[in-house]
Amino acid sequence: MRLHKVWLIVREDNERAKFIYQRAGFSVEGTLLDEYFVNDRYYNMLRMAMLDRQFKQWYH
Repeated sequence: MRLHKVWLIVREDNERAKFIYQRAGFSVEGTLLDEYFVNDRYYNMLRMAMLDRQFKQWYH
């Protein structure tokens, strides 16, 4: 598919998911403040990404 970048967003307080994504090679690019509103509360989200060169280094 020749992708250059793959990214995801995860809730800032979801430690288990962040740990798993970091183990898979993703790194935090930034914080999205008050990004989602659920059950009368705003949540910060983290944007995590991996570039193709990181993927090649990580998995080869």
